[in-house]
Amino acid sequence: MLVSLSDPVINNRVSQLVTLPGEAYIRTAPHRIYYCDQQTQKNYAKYYRQTSAEIASQSLYLLDNVIVRGKGIITVDGNIVEQNIEGAPVAQIEQSLNSEPLPSKSIAEPALYLTRYGILNYGHYLTDIAPRLYWFRQLFPDIKIVIHPQTPKTILKLLTFLGFDEQKYLTIGDEPVLFHQLYFIDLWNKHPLVHSEKIFAFLDEVKKNVLTSANYNKSFVRKTFFKKETWPTKIFVSRKDASTRQIVNHDEVYRFLKKQGFVEISCGALSIEDQIKYFSAAESIIGISGAAMTNMVFSNPGAKVINLSSSTMPSLYFWDLAHHKKLSYSIAYFESSNNRNPKMFSDFNVDLEVLDALLQ
Repeated sequence: MLVSLSDPVINNRVSQLVTLPGEAYIRTAPHRIYYCDQQTQKNYAKYYRQTSAEIASQSLYLLDNVIVRGKGIITVDGNIVEQNIEGAPVAQIEQSLNSEPLPSKSIAEPALYLTRYGILNYGHYLTDIAPRLYWFRQLFPDIKIVIHPQTPKTILKLLTFLGFDEQKYLTIGDEPVLFHQLYFIDLWNKHPLVHSEKIFAFLDEVKKNVLTSANYNKSFVRKTFFKKETWPTKIFVSRKDASTRQIVNHDEVYRFLKKQGFVEISCGALSIEDQIKYFSAAESIIGISGAAMTNMVFSNPGAKVINLSSSTMPSLYFWDLAHHKKLSYSIAYFESSNNRNPKMFSDFNVDLEVLDALLQ
């Protein structure tokens, strides 16, 4: 069964160390929204009317003798901790636990566990996990953190950039492991539409450190193309390095945008520093819904963002990010091609007349 860490049933295993206050805010409506058809409008318009946002208080806990099972599953006396499995197939998880062996490994030293169910994505890691890791390290700099072996290199690079020491990682896969002392922090967001302001305070600090870092002066892009630090003010964020969610008529779209002064970038080929610098300098950003567009959190207030999405990809997450960063945010939903990638991962065609209208 599911159990909250505040549930009296398990309070002998849980110590609540710090509690941060809840927050409430009114989300700014998007500047423009384009729906390709009535069904798409019916699917998503109701969410864009939800301007009120609220997140409850968040706590730091120390758990005694708990089992970590897989990507984000924490169990206390056989009960699943509900704070860390948002969006997970609970019934399926409960069924799998019944046939799972007991832990063959136990760890006595204390560690922090923030691996989320299904979250091994640069964008969500940047706005969800990294801010809590950074905050925790300020309180307990010597405590190790648990890292999943499938953590993408981009995330490991992000942690290195933030100053995390690989010697303080505990690599734990999907096998059940008993922890005698496990730290855990409540989520600072409610995916996809609510984010704590603390997240953006952290990201502003990251951006500040990049723009003032001596390491930035060594970046390949700067030395090769922008020797006078003249970064483009209009960028088109493509997904050339991704296998899904592609613009079918990409070449046609980029020819059109290039005439408007846009420079195409592929974030997968860039360092964290250069991604931040591109988005910080850009006054106009056009891109496809995906992890790379999370970098809009490094843009300056007033920057114009146009998010391109398939009709099967809700893309609500980016709207709330844009609100917190005071960006002029528009989104266009184009008909899914459904040619090879189903649902959220579908490719799509961009209507140039629509794109032109959004640019005006």
